[in-house]
Amino acid sequence: MLITIINHTPIWVWLLFLYLLRKGCNSLKPQIVLPQKTIILPAIFIILSLHQLLEQFKFAEFWLLGITVGIVSGYMIFNAQIKQMYLTAEQQTILPGSYNLLILLMTVFISHYLLAVLVAVNPAAIWSILNIAISGFTAGAFGFRAASLIVQQSRLAQYPLKN
Repeated sequence: MLITIINHTPIWVWLLFLYLLRKGCNSLKPQIVLPQKTIILPAIFIILSLHQLLEQFKFAEFWLLGITVGIVSGYMIFNAQIKQMYLTAEQQTILPGSYNLLILLMTVFISHYLLAVLVAVNPAAIWSILNIAISGFTAGAFGFRAASLIVQQSRLAQYPLKN
């Protein structure tokens, strides 16, 4: 059955997996924070999450629960790392490396993948409820991370280093 599931997975899903894996692995080392790039992935997650919410509005309370838990989890997962951001002499904002993003990206991908398989095998309402809750969680966690990165970067920019 596992081989059948893997064979029926669209190629774009594997490409998405590779992209998320690469993004997570890149976060293991310190990286320059660019505001315009900071919002891309969270914006995609939030748009997809809102799209799911509109399609399954009858489960809105589970989405709200998911986004709330996601924001709190985002704080717990990313806050310490984000507070360690620093400004270089060249005025570049650097985010220290961490496993946090890699672990969260892989957890979210695997959760959505497994739920998609479960819905395909047995389209029970519980899988839709879990899917929309995880979608809200993803939007909340990554939305919190992006907002925190931007806020911390603006704080650092207020006190630039003198060359």
